[in-house]
Amino acid sequence: MILIAGGDGQLGKALNAAARSMLYSSHALGRKELDITDKSSVNDVVKDLKPDIVINCAAWTNVDAAEKYPDKALEINAYGARNLAEASKNVNARFFQLSTDYVFSGEKKEPWDEYDTKSPISSYGLSKSLGEDFVLDSYPENSYIIRTAWLYSLGGNNFLTKMLEKIEKNEGNLKIVSDQYGQPTSVTDLAERIITMLYLELNSKIFHATNTGQASWYEFASIIYKLRGQSSPHIFPIQSSEFASPAKRPAYSVLGQSAWANSNLMPMRNWQEALTELLTIKSNKGGATDEN
Repeated sequence: MILIAGGDGQLGKALNAAARSMLYSSHALGRKELDITDKSSVNDVVKDLKPDIVINCAAWTNVDAAEKYPDKALEINAYGARNLAEASKNVNARFFQLSTDYVFSGEKKEPWDEYDTKSPISSYGLSKSLGEDFVLDSYPENSYIIRTAWLYSLGGNNFLTKMLEKIEKNEGNLKIVSDQYGQPTSVTDLAERIITMLYLELNSKIFHATNTGQASWYEFASIIYKLRGQSSPHIFPIQSSEFASPAKRPAYSVLGQSAWANSNLMPMRNWQEALTELLTIKSNKGGATDEN
């Protein structure tokens, strides 16, 4: 049985759907059912359900707001993760902690290895980095870190849905950052990869689970426009310095994929292939539905 914390988010929903499609029993719990910052409640829920697997998707993900409320980000992303890991240890459940490319500084010019030194440059990145440390310190024997980045789907609030809305409204003069590089990652692909991992013998503690390849936000937007049969004179590249935001973003946060080979798994497919498939399905169905 699988317990998914943060089960009402886009990844939690996709994981629940993927688990059930493979005939696993799963409980996807949102914050109302499972507030990971409440240690006593976490212990009670996990003790009652006695899951074999716990996946923590619950997180504070508003990067800019975390600069204003760093203590709140720490409460959820660091201490909440530790609460869930400790509760999992009490019932001997395998624990998977979702993390982020923001644990790195972004100062390299080549993909980040799973065990490169972390050096977050934002409150959000720091909170997620501490969450990783707390999990591996409190439950090292049966916990795993899964870092991902730039998640998108046809449902929820993400870069893809925002761009599709702009296209639908024929909005122009959109300024998109062109000097931050990462890996657009399909929520569906990520969910399928995580479910595949759950009962395998894993020979690493940290995995980078993103679609492969790389892109800037501007390149990501350009491909979305192209796949929707639209020209892209509506969008214009800008530098990060022209886009004022409270939090710093890593300039280069492409994640290397070396750990998969140790566990006899291939890296995930290229991001353009995943995006093309998703938008082809959308076109064939004639509308934007939440497929997660």
